[in-house]
Amino acid sequence: MILLLLGSVRTHLEASTISPELSDHGHRSPQTQTQRGNKKSLFPMSTAKFQRVVLGKLVDLIEEVKRIGRGVENEGLERQVPTLRNNKELDELEGKLQNAEQRALLVHLLAKVGGKNIKDATNKIMDRLFTNRLMATFNMKGGGHKKKRAFRETEVYAVVKEAVIRSDQSATESAVDRAMADHLKQAPGRSGGGGF
Repeated sequence: MILLLLGSVRTHLEASTISPELSDHGHRSPQTQTQRGNKKSLFPMSTAKFQRVVLGKLVDLIEEVKRIGRGVENEGLERQVPTLRNNKELDELEGKLQNAEQRALLVHLLAKVGGKNIKDATNKIMDRLFTNRLMATFNMKGGGHKKKRAFRETEVYAVVKEAVIRSDQSATESAVDRAMADHLKQAPGRSGGGGF
């Protein structure tokens, strides 16, 4: 929108017939006064030309900022969301999540992963955070004959749930819990899951 507006302003300024002798306020421009007095000019170009140059530079700057922003956003998500491979890395992340800013940042980044529905968003977020081998060591409540760790008792559980709910406004806590439980249950059978 801004680019269209600035482009039309640039076109308008190039096509306009502003008198080089008078500025916007009806005063003689410094260049005109110096031409008559043969003095050095404080402003080497007319007001109209100056406006065209400045608006052109502004359009170029806006385009460059947008280009850089797109690249940073795509690269940042990959680098900032860790893929946890073992319980030690999970425990380190759990410690970092005690900081409210770190927690909010991770929720924000994971919500951007998104998905076409609640289950898809949950699966994609969990796959971004964990390897299948690590997920295979969890279930929602813990225990069982394989002595699995309780995912529901981790800080990451709450972060994943919040991210899914933020990414899909129709998501409920119980629907996200079911999707997480199912994804953890299927982890041993997926590539790298280890068959726990």
